[in-house]
Amino acid sequence: FLVAGHDPAHGFQLYHTDPSGNFSGWKAYAIGINNNTAQQIMRQDWKEGLKLQEALELTAKVLTKTMDAANPNSEKLEFGVVELVDGKARFRMLRDEEVDKLMADAAPKEEEQES
Repeated sequence: FLVAGHDPAHGFQLYHTDPSGNFSGWKAYAIGINNNTAQQIMRQDWKEGLKLQEALELTAKVLTKTMDAANPNSEKLEFGVVELVDGKARFRMLRDEEVDKLMADAAPKEEEQES
């Protein structure tokens, strides 16, 4: 499991836990099939202080490069974010339209596919 949250002392937190009960904290992390490729992309492109939109775009990039689906979209994906609203942590799911736009923008363009 990946568990995300926010606390006043340490800010945003991301933890990975496995069935044995072990856990570890991360700035960015991927689990599941092709997680090594996903983590390599994040190591290259993730940087401290990413804005929410930049993080979502990086997530979409990782998914387009690691998913087996030809056209990943909101029928196959759900995105959830933890954000601060009026100083309080809030979890929200992105709307289908938001997910579809992120994935369409991240999809390789025809020129990129030909090279």
